[in-house]
Amino acid sequence: MGRFRTRLLPFASLPLPLLALLARQAHALPITPTEPSAGSPAAVVEGPSKPEEPPTGKPEEPETLQVQGSRTAQTSGSVHVVNEKQLKRFNYDNPEQVLLQVPGVYVRGEDGVGLRPNIGMRGGNSDRSKKLTLTEDGILFGPAPYAAPAAYYFPLIGRMRGVRVTKGPSSIINGPQTVAGAIDLMTHEVPATHTGYLDTAFGQYDFRRLSLGIGSGDEKAGFWIEAEQLANTGFKTIDLVGGDTGAVRNEAMAKGRWVLDPEAKIQQVFGIKLGYSEERSNETYTGLTDADFRATPFRRYFSTQFDQMTFHRTQVEGSYAVHFSKHFSLTTTAYRHDLDRTWRKLNRLDQGSVADVLADPTSSANRRAYGILTGANDSAGAIDTLWIGPNRRTFVSEGVQTVAKYDGKTGPVRHKVEYGLRLHYDQIVRVHSEDGFFVKNKALVANGLPTLVTADNTDSAAALASYATDTIDVGRFQFTPGVRVEMIHGKSVDRLAGTSISALQKVLIPGIGVYGAAVKSKKQELGFLAGIHKGFSPAPPGDAKPEESWNVEAGSRYTTRHLRAEVLGFLNEYSNLINICAPENGCINQTERSSSAGSARVYGVEAYVEGEMPFRLGATSRAPASEDAGHQALPSLKLAIPFRASYTYTHTAFLSEFESSDPQFGKVFSGYEMPYVPRHQFAASTGLEGERFGVNLGATYVGKSRELAGDGAYDPANTTDSYLLVDASARLTLAKGLSVYINGRNLGDEHYLVSRRPFGARPGAPRWVQAGAKYTF
Repeated sequence: MGRFRTRLLPFASLPLPLLALLARQAHALPITPTEPSAGSPAAVVEGPSKPEEPPTGKPEEPETLQVQGSRTAQTSGSVHVVNEKQLKRFNYDNPEQVLLQVPGVYVRGEDGVGLRPNIGMRGGNSDRSKKLTLTEDGILFGPAPYAAPAAYYFPLIGRMRGVRVTKGPSSIINGPQTVAGAIDLMTHEVPATHTGYLDTAFGQYDFRRLSLGIGSGDEKAGFWIEAEQLANTGFKTIDLVGGDTGAVRNEAMAKGRWVLDPEAKIQQVFGIKLGYSEERSNETYTGLTDADFRATPFRRYFSTQFDQMTFHRTQVEGSYAVHFSKHFSLTTTAYRHDLDRTWRKLNRLDQGSVADVLADPTSSANRRAYGILTGANDSAGAIDTLWIGPNRRTFVSEGVQTVAKYDGKTGPVRHKVEYGLRLHYDQIVRVHSEDGFFVKNKALVANGLPTLVTADNTDSAAALASYATDTIDVGRFQFTPGVRVEMIHGKSVDRLAGTSISALQKVLIPGIGVYGAAVKSKKQELGFLAGIHKGFSPAPPGDAKPEESWNVEAGSRYTTRHLRAEVLGFLNEYSNLINICAPENGCINQTERSSSAGSARVYGVEAYVEGEMPFRLGATSRAPASEDAGHQALPSLKLAIPFRASYTYTHTAFLSEFESSDPQFGKVFSGYEMPYVPRHQFAASTGLEGERFGVNLGATYVGKSRELAGDGAYDPANTTDSYLLVDASARLTLAKGLSVYINGRNLGDEHYLVSRRPFGARPGAPRWVQAGAKYTF
């Protein structure tokens, strides 16, 4: 930590005047404390909270969650929460399937199971989710979120009790990425009583999941420990040799909470969170030619038999929360995450790039190379060399962040003030190497030459970030002004080239949102919202010009106790859109460097509805007095119909002419559309649930998208498939705490091309049926 403190020392005192000013204003104003609403943000995000209750027959109330000082029904920005009950309906293990239910979120498939999701929002580039702010319980979880934001680690979604997706002006409390939005994964809280669960499932392709958790607590202290293993042997088959093409992931987490004195007027709470994760996945960058994909989409070429990713990650977090009153709290968290990953894979051929060969395998220049890739031809000499090697990367991400929250009144005006400060350092060390192999008699044989080192560099970033927001309630109106400040010192050292470059990025990110209730009663609320904020995405270390935009959204929201519906329009005006070129999106260069795409525009519409309609079946009233006095009412059955639907329309356009080495762009002219952004996307689900059973059906439609920037008619060779996936699930309670379930994915067994990145055509997962049992206590 010594290096971490040294690098941040020049920044350390800069935000203190802002904090002091905030404190002086709070004492100067005649503020009258107000009663906090249920589920205040301090309780939901920072302080100790009640244990997660098991799902019951009580209808959901989507508007009760607090976000930036407001219930989601009244927030002035776009916020969607997928709660635990919704997560458990389909038991998705792939985070991409969960996030496709949220409007304005797109995914670019790669491995079919979401090991390393490619997620974008509102037109933002989806490559390795690098344009999003990703957090777990409010703490950045990316391996190096500033220096190398590619999300090569993503927590197992099955461990989560909720997922919060934030877009618009509400996202400025998250950073550093504010152009697109933020995703916060919420883990289980430390319980206030003895509780636990055991969940196991099996399915096709040797699928297995074992998940368990146990915890206990009281008003003084508590703990929660959980672990999960998720594994399969893959749905692809390697030519000639076969073998395991699947993955095994293991994750464990432990949380502890200790209240210094539960009877004290000022509550002090200490917390600790420990985590460990590891993966072994037999995944590859190499896909198929289009012809091979249409014939056998789940085929893998012989030359990819050595491809494998391994990693292990550790997580240590400690927190200290002070609740001075029910109106004022201060929470400080220190964290450190370490990740060591190695991906051995086919990188290139001596004859040319893998992508070029797969794009045109029948040409005279590529025909022989294609035979080497598939193992159909033996190598005749050095020109037929396959270069396979491990890309080893080690990451560290560490920091300290503090969040202060206060709510009160100044006359008729109600305030909810939040201030945050984060000191952060992260680093990535890349050592990439390759060994040459020949194809001999249906086997890969080393060529005996020395190992080539293709990359040996370190990128690092030291960052100071602070933000302040004030949610102001005045009658039926709510105003949420806010500002974020990011100062980032990045450094890049290339040991092969003997170069070292550094740059300082400074940005002020203002924003404001407005919500007004046109109709407001105990039963329903109809409101209108609008907001504007500055979007920011930092450039890689050594590059000085970040991505910047102005983002606007406006729409309407309607809520009742059992229903939430909204329609929003959004507009993102980029003054400088940057593209980070890296191997995962097909770039030849080995390090992440940015290039400017100039100005661009993204606009669209998001529509969303969710709810749960309860009803009783078989209920009768008591018989009149004149009838048989012994007649009793028939027992009733409590049922509910949950439903959820979302639709997204997106239009994108570059407004500048440029040329990029990234194969997704190439030569771009004004008016070209952006790659991997479907124009239309739709998801819906519904079901029937009772206290002892549940049946749900869901459908997801994703329209085709360009894989290369362009306009006019879609080129089939550079276009993904549109697809419609139908999923179903059923649950039956056999006894108290014991239930069995079955889940079906892609029931129509649709075969569809999700991308040609990094190299060649890649499929989504086929039909996949899983069954399991869960015991809770």
